Amino acid sequence: MLAVSQDDPEATARFYAGLNVAIPTLYDPDPWEASEAVGLTNVPAFVVVGKDGVIRDVAVGFQRHKMEEFAELAADRAGRRTEALFSPGEAVPVLKPG
Repeated sequence: MLAVSQDDPEATARFYAGLNVAIPTLYDPDPWEASEAVGLTNVPAFVVVGKDGVIRDVAVGFQRHKMEEFAELAADRAGRRTEALFSPGEAVPVLKPG
């Protein structure tokens, strides 16, 4: 897993700290040349890329079912059990557009 942030490293670190996560991150500063190169128009965007470099799946905006699907895929690829992304009773939207 690799993240690409359009924010500066300090803002990204604060965001990660608030979520209690650590993700290897590349930075795409304004004018967002890498994002432009792949046609990214909205954030967040989540992209699954196969070992062959071909894009296999994309989710634009927050889509709860896609996040759960991607978590299951990541756990499977890592040879681990899928962990719940959200706590029971947590108010997580089904969809939140980017």
